[in-house]
Amino acid sequence: MLVGNAGGARALLGFGDRFSRFVETNDTAACADEGRRVHAVGAPQRRILTTKNESIYALFRGADEGAAVVAFLNLTKENAHADAYDPALAGRWRDLFTGEVVDIVRTFPVELEAGAYRVLVRVESRP
Repeated sequence: MLVGNAGGARALLGFGDRFSRFVETNDTAACADEGRRVHAVGAPQRRILTTKNESIYALFRGADEGAAVVAFLNLTKENAHADAYDPALAGRWRDLFTGEVVDIVRTFPVELEAGAYRVLVRVESRP
């Protein structure tokens, strides 16, 4: 399923501002309708590799197990599909903006419209 501005992802316009407020304040209320909190502030951040690094930039912040957030950004003017793989992605995640729950076992297929992004917050880790 291609995720675009209407569901699960938003246009990159204003992303940096909203995501920065979320990371700085540790308060999803700055970004989402529900006031869920994530304790990933101050945690290390790193890039997650995808099968299309030139199109989709993925950034992980948090502990490999425990509180974490991951952002997928399509930095191109074209729709893009990629698979993200990292052991830290294994577990249950919730889309920060839609509330959709996503279970990731080994890989996560990311489909984003041009200039869209998706942010997932870890709900539960899996070994």
